[in-house]
Amino acid sequence: MNIPKFDLSKDEIVFLIEQFVFNKRDRDLIYDRLIDGVTFENLASKYQLSDSQVKVIVKRTKEIVFSHADRLPKK
Repeated sequence: MNIPKFDLSKDEIVFLIEQFVFNKRDRDLIYDRLIDGVTFENLASKYQLSDSQVKVIVKRTKEIVFSHADRLPKK
């Protein structure tokens, strides 16, 4: 899936994560990555996953989050 570029605020990203990422671990992980900027290595350590597992989760959850950007409340 090709993710289009969006100029979203942190609040909008948090809204999308909370609304559309249902797995708690994945939600926490993508929040750490997108909002707090935690590195893949630190995420792997924190969640006891391999770097490649973290990269797959981040890719999948980013696709979920940004595919719903059109559902954001209008400004």
